[in-house]
Amino acid sequence: MRLFRLILLGLLLVSLSFCSRNEKAYSNKNIKYVAKKDFKATKQLKSNKIPFTSDSLALPQGMSIVDNHIILLDNRSTKPIHVIDMTTNTYLGSYGKIGQGPGEIQTPAFMLKKDSNSFIIYDQIAKKLLGYDLQSLLLEKPIFEKKMKESEHCSSISMVDNNVYYTDFLNPAKRIYKFDTITNNIEGYGTLLNNYKNILDRNFAQACDALIASENNNFVTAYRLAPFFEIFNQKNNQWKSILAIDKYGPIYKEITHENNKIFARVNKKTKIGFIDVYTNKNFIYLLYSGNITEPSYYDKGNKIFVFDYDGNPINYYQLDSDISFFEVIDDNTILGLKMDFTAEILKFELK
Repeated sequence: MRLFRLILLGLLLVSLSFCSRNEKAYSNKNIKYVAKKDFKATKQLKSNKIPFTSDSLALPQGMSIVDNHIILLDNRSTKPIHVIDMTTNTYLGSYGKIGQGPGEIQTPAFMLKKDSNSFIIYDQIAKKLLGYDLQSLLLEKPIFEKKMKESEHCSSISMVDNNVYYTDFLNPAKRIYKFDTITNNIEGYGTLLNNYKNILDRNFAQACDALIASENNNFVTAYRLAPFFEIFNQKNNQWKSILAIDKYGPIYKEITHENNKIFARVNKKTKIGFIDVYTNKNFIYLLYSGNITEPSYYDKGNKIFVFDYDGNPINYYQLDSDISFFEVIDDNTILGLKMDFTAEILKFELK
């Protein structure tokens, strides 16, 4: 009996310690917590597979929709940009010149949609952005090419006019940075979560790695290792901070190698938060995992939360299949990229 009480006391102390760490992580934020019951509607979504055939795709790590065409980014294939015609479900081919010269892509890290007609590839090694529409892609000549500063380490990017907004996984000073491609000036906004050790450092900045998306002066940052996202209205300089469904903080591990601290993202307690985000003029869509990290190349999730720009929960979608990336069409349809042994595109009807 005494042994049982000691074990129970130990578990209670661990639990209290964990709760205090979570409270410390969010103590510098004015948090709104949203539970599943707070959403106006909860819906189960069934998928239909979009049939297409390609022997060129290896491991896609991004998806966008431009002019009724699905664009997939795959840095493991010979040419990294792949195109599928949505009207006929026909795979059209792969594009993009690999290299280190002008108009060439060295290491494509991720892709973002600029508008309904164009998209942008971020080259992580060359630190540059290359913009394409369908015509320029077929010619393999980008419509623009903009160089970032060598000191920036972008984990996610959004572009508005000539300004690049990004999250920097090695710079803990601010949550969002704005890089003016004309003047080369950099400006920062907001703060990261609090480190429970109360030490703001590069390791913790990596644990606070976040996605970014923008719409109408609103910027959404969604944390990869916490169920937490923020809405920043640049015009009013106002932040809304929302903790959704769960309450854990970023769980990460520091390891030391030759007296240098190295961030190790994955340990046995690390949980994945948001893995993709999409915004349009009406809503914010967030793909959520909540799973303990598994030894996989991809993060996966089967829950999509929908919020308005005031931070109000609207819809909770439970998908019948895990996906890694997604796009939304006219608030009526979700297209999801499922990665298993092969790439599949799944279609979910919302209405």
